[in-house]
Amino acid sequence: SISSMLRMYFFNRISDLIVRIKSISSYLNKFAGKERKKADAGKLTFSQLYKDSLKLETEINSKTENLKVIEGKINNLLGILQTLEKIESLEISLSSFTDYESIGYFLGYLTKTEGLEESLKKITANFEMKVGEYKGKKIIALFMIKDKLQESEAILKKFGFSAIDTVSLKAMEGDVSSRISITSKKISSLKNEQKQILKELKLLADKWLDVLEYQQ
Repeated sequence: SISSMLRMYFFNRISDLIVRIKSISSYLNKFAGKERKKADAGKLTFSQLYKDSLKLETEINSKTENLKVIEGKINNLLGILQTLEKIESLEISLSSFTDYESIGYFLGYLTKTEGLEESLKKITANFEMKVGEYKGKKIIALFMIKDKLQESEAILKKFGFSAIDTVSLKAMEGDVSSRISITSKKISSLKNEQKQILKELKLLADKWLDVLEYQQ
């Protein structure tokens, strides 16, 4: 009958509203300040509460999604920054890590360097080797014609070579120090955006938590 259909409709709306309010309250509690302004309004009408809760849910979802995107960007940039810091002491241009047709390279850690250059000279005289240090560990960048890469890799392994991923460096140009500065500024900017959204979520919590809890 129409009356039973209406009852079911309103029951579903009420159930939906209760679940939404509990979900929103639970989430906003993470951001609530120690002191919240107590709700000074009385009970909201069902229609108003339903409308407000939908709007609030949409706003929270939008801010939460933005936080996830920003966090992903920060984590990606932190990985790039760490790689840049590892190779800073090598004092080489980032364009060195471009893919060339005939020249290849190795970039990574070494447990020892003594005797490496002499070992490489036994297979080819055409190579360039840069050695630096990162947090007490030796870092090497070795460039040579691709025909000798396989033999060189076998030699490097004898010196405890462990590769560093260079995927994030391939599209970069310029010197490492400048890129470190640029990347650090990007991270700082994103963290400021992150703080602003968290601040906005706290304001939502302070504004709405007591109001929502008062309705239950």
